Amino acid sequence: MVRAGLALLLVAPIAVGQAPPAAPAAQPQPQQQPMNPVLWQHLQAWEKVMGGASNFVSEKGSKTEFEQAKNFTKTFEATIWCLKPNLARMRLDRLPLANQKPDPSDFETYICDGKAVFQYEGLTRTVTQYPLGPGGGVGDNLLLEFMSGSITARQAAQRFSIEWDKPNDPTYLYLILTPLLDKDKAEFETLTLVLVRPGLPGVAGAQAYLPRVARLVKPKAQVIETWDFPNPMVNAVGPNGAPIGAGQFQFVQPGQGWKVVNAAAKPPAPRR
Repeated sequence: MVRAGLALLLVAPIAVGQAPPAAPAAQPQPQQQPMNPVLWQHLQAWEKVMGGASNFVSEKGSKTEFEQAKNFTKTFEATIWCLKPNLARMRLDRLPLANQKPDPSDFETYICDGKAVFQYEGLTRTVTQYPLGPGGGVGDNLLLEFMSGSITARQAAQRFSIEWDKPNDPTYLYLILTPLLDKDKAEFETLTLVLVRPGLPGVAGAQAYLPRVARLVKPKAQVIETWDFPNPMVNAVGPNGAPIGAGQFQFVQPGQGWKVVNAAAKPPAPRR
């Protein structure tokens, strides 16, 4: 599937409150790892905050992909809206390199209406529809499972070795996750999740335990992916204070010159 991983990245955050996919039956579940009791309290508080969220919104964030073999970096401006139980929107606008002009056509937009994911590619002027599985099956993406709270504190302690880096930092909680399950090891080597520390004054106080940065190192460090959320929000409202509703997550008919393609009718694409 073309850019399937990115499509899953869109769908996974909307699974707040849902149980994570079970590990393969043949693979035993690791025992809960010994943990700093203060860190355990933070994880339980994070679970409560994210589990009680009706939506997750990040405006004007960024996504950076560093390909180590090519020593090449791609950067996107990223906006994400997610609404329970399985609705989401994401737009990625490619940022130009130094001394280059931005290309307004170099963007990708994703809309999930609960039944399918629609991928809009500006450069090819193509919309590709990816039907979801029964029940609107969300993507199996560990990064966004953890960020959204669809994985509980206890499940996280069972599936990952969690290191609390910089425990004395006054502003953020730096958590380094190393996978214990084989299926998780196939997805990433380490995930550094930076959460807003509780008890801060002003606006930051309302962002306690929300994700600020996530840094994902893929197997063999081939790609290092960094998501930056400068102003994360849960239970947010839309423009002019209007509620965020299902009507904002529907298929948008593209303009003249665009084509709509069903993914089921396309031949398999090379794996990215």
